Amino acid sequence: MVADDAVQDVDFVFETSGVPAALPPALSRLTAGGTAVLIGISAQPLDLTLWTIVYRQLKLVGSLIYDHPGDFAGSIAALEDGTVAPHRVLRPGFPLSATADAFAAVRSTAGKCWIDVTA
Repeated sequence: MVADDAVQDVDFVFETSGVPAALPPALSRLTAGGTAVLIGISAQPLDLTLWTIVYRQLKLVGSLIYDHPGDFAGSIAALEDGTVAPHRVLRPGFPLSATADAFAAVRSTAGKCWIDVTA
């Protein structure tokens, strides 16, 4: 749900919760011809009419970001067999006091440079 109930006429909404009751208010905020990207998953039926979609010319797009639990099992297997090697990409972090060094290192370091704010 949007924090500001006055927000209306947006071109895109992203429904990520999968809670069926969240979709109608999200669609009501869309401008005519707007797009709703549905990311959240639920097996529950939706309280939605075709009139809402057709008359307002809305586009509903489903987006599967991962296939649970299959993707996780595949990722773990790739880590275990060495197919994926995070150490090649993720470098040790820079302390917050060396933030300037971290930004400078981005130009010459293969992989990710990051700032460790917990140190």
